Amino acid sequence: HRDVSMLCELSEFFGNHPDCVVMDSQGNPSPWQTQWPWEPKQNIYDLDVRKPESQEYLARSFRELAALGIRYFKMDFLNGPSAGPLSFVHGIKDEDRVRDGERMRIGLSLIRQTVGEGAYLLGCNFPHSHGLGIVSAVFGALDVGNAYFGREESWAHLKRRTSSLIGRDY
Repeated sequence: HRDVSMLCELSEFFGNHPDCVVMDSQGNPSPWQTQWPWEPKQNIYDLDVRKPESQEYLARSFRELAALGIRYFKMDFLNGPSAGPLSFVHGIKDEDRVRDGERMRIGLSLIRQTVGEGAYLLGCNFPHSHGLGIVSAVFGALDVGNAYFGREESWAHLKRRTSSLIGRDY
């Protein structure tokens, strides 16, 4: 039940539009992750790209980046926005239920339309089918875990990442 773009609770857009993120069944913002591990530690929310205000925010953000001459966009943490069909996620309001990957495709299509066909969009860590015909390429495994390099557990970490790569074609 996730979207293509995430917002931290301290962001200006979230402060002005808390209704533009994915909501729980009681109509409250539903955090994708609580207490982000890096500073500043805060909740992270998924932008609900079905809403016009969210679409304009996402398009404006990518327009600003493209206006700076940026043509390569690495979009990370897409595994959250791609997780499971909403019809099976507990706590999601009925009107928010969509097919698996539909929100992802809405957001990615908006980004592609905004930055143009000449831009390179690298989608990271999500089911490949969600980006077919939209992204330029998919990075299909979780990060290699550079915090583990030089330590014995690094091989176990890399083994888990290889398994995640194989499992991305679901």
